[in-house]
Amino acid sequence: MASPIFKEKVCVHCSRPFWLGASGLDYLLTQRYHFLCRVFAEVEVLFVTPSDLTCPFPGITAQIRHQLEASDVAALDSWCKRKNFRIHYSFLNETAGIIQHLDGLKICEISDVWHLRHDAFAKFGYPHGADKVGELQAMGVHDIIFALNPKEVEYLHRNGVKQAMQLLPCAQFQEALPVSGAGEAGMIGSVNHPNTDGVRQLVNLISRVKRFVLAGNICDLSHPINSHSVDIARLGVLKDVRQFYREVNTVVSPVRFGTGLKIKVLEAIAHGKPVLATPHSVEGFPRGVERLVCVKPDAKTWTELDLLEAGSMHSQQEQRHFIDKHFSDAALSGKLRAVL
Repeated sequence: MASPIFKEKVCVHCSRPFWLGASGLDYLLTQRYHFLCRVFAEVEVLFVTPSDLTCPFPGITAQIRHQLEASDVAALDSWCKRKNFRIHYSFLNETAGIIQHLDGLKICEISDVWHLRHDAFAKFGYPHGADKVGELQAMGVHDIIFALNPKEVEYLHRNGVKQAMQLLPCAQFQEALPVSGAGEAGMIGSVNHPNTDGVRQLVNLISRVKRFVLAGNICDLSHPINSHSVDIARLGVLKDVRQFYREVNTVVSPVRFGTGLKIKVLEAIAHGKPVLATPHSVEGFPRGVERLVCVKPDAKTWTELDLLEAGSMHSQQEQRHFIDKHFSDAALSGKLRAVL
């Protein structure tokens, strides 16, 4: 095992049990946690929850079923001081009420700017409550805000969050798995509005392929196609996303709106798959993604010819280079070194 790059002890703060999921945001947080474990001397997790869940990683689970009180903060502060953490690294800005009272460098990683997400949803007719003032104030608790999308970093700077900077997700390239299923194309996702809206744009494409594969709890969505001539395989929520990638030749991302970075596109590239996507799906990715992903503007008009074009652009060698250059431990450690 390689020696850690950084000697500091890190406490990861979270209230989301990210270890229970295998894709999307859970994939992002799981990859980030393991990255931190690889590059720092010691990492423990402070998991705050009202539930009976416990965190399987080294650290402590704080089961707080009432409104946060001063005694709760004092107990957690005492634990952190005994552990002598130098860095407090918060996932998703959900524990600011605790972190603001702790000593050390305070870092928060956000997947989205929540009130921008609200604005994006509203434009497409999906109400989504958000408190702009409260969200920006909570960010002020932290010394560093890591965001995924450079446009969101610019927005935060304009709104007084000067400590915001981009940190791309972690990913490690994996050779494409042999396709054991007959899925010409597939999509993985949650039932969040951008995904449910997106899959409804695929009526034409799905009607023109022999088999289409869905994975994630988006499988619970009633799809508008019910023809017996169309085989829609619903894999459900997976413990191992490799099952999905074994089933499909090409991954599609028909998402039209949202914020952050589309992790489904990153996952597909990292698993060595051809990708067909909307322009929005690749927003925020580093330059060069346009050579790896077949970008077509209107998913309603996609056909099997677009899948073939995505396949013709496919190069695992270029995908590996892209992942190693932008999303590897070496690339992300350089970013951390600049701010620690």
